[in-house]
Amino acid sequence: MSNCLGHKVIKDGLVINFMADENRRTKMFCVTENDILNVYKEEGKLKEYEYCKDYLKLMKREKIKPLTEDSNKFNVKYNSLLRWKNKIRTPYGIKCINFLKERNLLPYYPNKVTSRIVGFLHGDGYLFNSLLGFGFVSKNKKILLKLKKMLRKSLRLRRD
Repeated sequence: MSNCLGHKVIKDGLVINFMADENRRTKMFCVTENDILNVYKEEGKLKEYEYCKDYLKLMKREKIKPLTEDSNKFNVKYNSLLRWKNKIRTPYGIKCINFLKERNLLPYYPNKVTSRIVGFLHGDGYLFNSLLGFGFVSKNKKILLKLKKMLRKSLRLRRD
């Protein structure tokens, strides 16, 4: 499969990236790093969004020039730039993205398993407002065990 091509369709305020599969000539939904960072901007966390963008800009800049020359091109203080450069600190949004990348979940292409999990979540499940936890409730133990297996496989979870 190829990477996301960046085609965007705006529907009900959502920005959706599509990926074209050359073999099947179909389009698939794709979530990228930028989609995740844009959530900070949309949720009113503009400062965190700018930190993340500055962090990415800092990591991509030419390392030939001293940081003191380029520090005025960033929205953060020089001390923050030094901490980022020396890997002492990392913005929270970047930590989230790195977490997903380490588990090969970015770019993310939803599939049939994901659809089933989301369906169960809406029907017999719950999701915390913080998005840090979720669960499923059912009298049918077979369904719960099947969900557990699907979650472990697709989300690469290690704990119960």
